[in-house]
Amino acid sequence: MFEGDDDDDDFIESDFEKWFYVHETDLPRELAHNSERYTLDLSILYDTYSKTISPLIHAINLLLPKHYSILGKEMRPPIVEKIEAIAPDIASSFLFELFKLVYDQKRGVNVREKYNSFDFYVKHYGRPAQPHFMRDEYRGALPDLSDEEWAERVREVNIEIQEEFDEENTPRVEFFDALQSVVFSHYSELENLNPDEWIIYAVILHNVYREYQDRCWLVESFIDYGLPLQYLELSKYDLAQKIIYIKDELWEVEYCQRKEERQKED
Repeated sequence: MFEGDDDDDDFIESDFEKWFYVHETDLPRELAHNSERYTLDLSILYDTYSKTISPLIHAINLLLPKHYSILGKEMRPPIVEKIEAIAPDIASSFLFELFKLVYDQKRGVNVREKYNSFDFYVKHYGRPAQPHFMRDEYRGALPDLSDEEWAERVREVNIEIQEEFDEENTPRVEFFDALQSVVFSHYSELENLNPDEWIIYAVILHNVYREYQDRCWLVESFIDYGLPLQYLELSKYDLAQKIIYIKDELWEVEYCQRKEERQKED
């Protein structure tokens, strides 16, 4: 990639070159495949990455014990190592997806043409999530209730819906706010995105949050179910399959126990 690569005895990799070789497959393809031609562009991305990655990691690490308290209590080194890898991986993934988005924006890529699911993205990511409340159109499901009883029932149900929505949505909003407070401060080129590109930005943010959830769920479940440490050597997919199998087995046992208890009561 750089002059002097042919002299292995004297060649010393710079931090920039180490970064490039580690993240070559994460970068926009044209930049990675034509690195000598786009050295300046890559240097700018490296500078942005260098000044942004640590604050991002810190922001995510602050959320981990808040969203998954059991992770903050773990002391076994192999599991702690897995926990400590979550924030750097998530932060890096987020940044490189943003780099690709801004790269497309600079090249004049029409995201409506690039993404076949763009209309779906607009519908599902174009505005903040909202709870789905019980409304008057469901009135026919409970015809025996008086208007006063129906109104009270709606009020009670909607309180429950709001509480469940807040329980699910609050961590997501906290995650979004934490990441955005960092990238908006350190990556000014995001300001040049047009409305359609902001939709893709929202998709990226949601995808990164799901990745964060999945990674935390794996470790949290590993701890909860007391799995043996050798399971940490499994791929994420294989470990998830084992956890799902155990979860299903436990659910089946609990279901049979509840069924037996009901039969005894009858």
